[in-house]
Amino acid sequence: MPNHIFEIAKKSLEHNIIPLQAGTFLTAGAHQFKTFWTRDFCLSARGLAAIGRTDVIRSHIEYLLKNRRHDDLVPLYVDSMNPVHRVVIACIFKALGLSRKSLKMKETISPFYLVNGQFEVADSNVLVLYAARVYADATGDQAWLQKHHEDFRAIFNFYKTKMVNGLIQQGEHADWQDSAKRKGIIFFTNLLYYHAARDYGFLNESELQQLGERIRQEFYDEKTGLFRSIAGRENISLEGNLWAIDYGLLKDSKELYQNLRKHELFSKYNVPGFATYPSYTDDDMYIQVKVVGLREYHGNLFWSWLMAYSGKIAFKQQDTEMFEKIRINFEKIIKRDQTVYEIYHNSDEHPHFESWLYKSEAPFSWGAAFLLDMLKTAE
Repeated sequence: MPNHIFEIAKKSLEHNIIPLQAGTFLTAGAHQFKTFWTRDFCLSARGLAAIGRTDVIRSHIEYLLKNRRHDDLVPLYVDSMNPVHRVVIACIFKALGLSRKSLKMKETISPFYLVNGQFEVADSNVLVLYAARVYADATGDQAWLQKHHEDFRAIFNFYKTKMVNGLIQQGEHADWQDSAKRKGIIFFTNLLYYHAARDYGFLNESELQQLGERIRQEFYDEKTGLFRSIAGRENISLEGNLWAIDYGLLKDSKELYQNLRKHELFSKYNVPGFATYPSYTDDDMYIQVKVVGLREYHGNLFWSWLMAYSGKIAFKQQDTEMFEKIRINFEKIIKRDQTVYEIYHNSDEHPHFESWLYKSEAPFSWGAAFLLDMLKTAE
């Protein structure tokens, strides 16, 4: 891919790096998501490493570790104002046809632990463990990893009280697919927990084996050869299966990729990038999501990070045909937009999503980071 595509993605990610007295942080976006979202930051770690900004990874993680709740839950997000207000203001301005220029991030920032002040998040802790490993691997700074070993063990042990029959049970709005009523036993959260347990050695071999077997029993779908996303439901989501392939978790990567390659998640449109098939029912969706126009937010809308992640996995699996399709599609989109958007329509041209109340976030850190990681991998 031409170098200027890398530079546009790099510029998009760098735009959202903000230095403050408390440290250097990454916001999720530039408008409604101009907040230090823990999930978005952690999943942007490989992109930050790809452009040599490991200092941001270290600084952001250290703030999160220092500001854990009494039970070792890391902040869901950090901001100088209520993050919900940012989103509401952006939507109102969009409806009125006004500039969505975000309120400035001030020096005095505070941690927030609950979604909308009500719901406890499930994936932040385990994603901090992931980002810390990315930092250590990129820098070789194993001493830093060892220095915080007990901090990492504490945020891993946070999940002990969340277990039901050996798997993490979560509430509403608890992971990245927060537009749907995705609660209970969720594949992606448990997969990330398994990944962290394997990488850090926080479970012994017997415990790890038992955990892996429980996840396979609960989520593996013999019909498709893929992992379902919600226990007891038919929905299959792209992100968990890509992650399992990427890190060689639970099933043979080549077999799992071939099954994904044949599935609607890869075959329904020209390229993969939408989140879930079949899409969620109308009853699954929260009313505020439907009002904003995001009925298919985690269904049939395309995500920049999922398109890029699919491209990376296709390349690693030596699927040249699919990688080239994704590469060419991204080149077209990025050259057209000169930035990385959050979500796109599923039509061939993939215009960024826009409704009367909502405009796809740009530049979007998470998507830019995964595009950078895809390009670095393909080098």
